[in-house]
Amino acid sequence: MSPPDKTDPTLFLYPVRGGTFAGTWHTSWHEGPDPVHPPQADIDAFLEALNLSVPTLGATRGHISKIHAGLLPAKEAGTAKLSVREIILDHGTTGGPIGLYTVSGVKFTTARRVAANLVKRVLASRRIAAAPDVAE
Repeated sequence: MSPPDKTDPTLFLYPVRGGTFAGTWHTSWHEGPDPVHPPQADIDAFLEALNLSVPTLGATRGHISKIHAGLLPAKEAGTAKLSVREIILDHGTTGGPIGLYTVSGVKFTTARRVAANLVKRVLASRRIAAAPDVAE
């Protein structure tokens, strides 16, 4: 659902263990990577959007039992614009250590495909560096 007349993102509600799991909210993050705790203003903005989307819900801070927060890959530094593609960086191709890769995924549902792509790249780079095939 989306709040009427707002540019906030589409939200979801999901029943779980006698409560409701609600999400998802993205904001820019300017602190270190650990720990990630959303500012109170972001929590209030999320609750406002949630209540505008479902006016009869009446969600308040008192209804919150847990907040799941973490970092997602941003398309642009200092923004909440999320990357839509994974990044696989081969440090050996840019003067870094050979065999070192950095992977930044985008979605849990694509993790298996991203891992398969990484394995293909690693194996391909090893074949290139290996001795020529003696079967010629």
